Amino acid sequence: MDAKQILQSLGEIPENKRAIIEQLVKDFCKWSNISAELDGLPTFEVDPKNPKRQRKLPAHDMLKDAQQRTTELARALLRVVDGEAEEESPLLKMLREYRDGDK
Repeated sequence: MDAKQILQSLGEIPENKRAIIEQLVKDFCKWSNISAELDGLPTFEVDPKNPKRQRKLPAHDMLKDAQQRTTELARALLRVVDGEAEEESPLLKMLREYRDGDK
């Protein structure tokens, strides 16, 4: 699925959110593609003399970072589309009340 298909599946986007949603979708697609490319690469190297000893390859950290960014972008996109970004989340509100109550 590409960015255009995702944007079409969202339906009518309010004008005040259009720019941020389009950018989030483009970034999400970019990092999803990077993650898919890295997914096929080996992430560990096994020591031939001692198979129990393994070493992380650079692709391991790159894949982990790409997957984390994809997840964060998906969450941000959901918050913007569902409207939670405009209002304070219940968790943040509770934590702020807890913090301010101790003063």
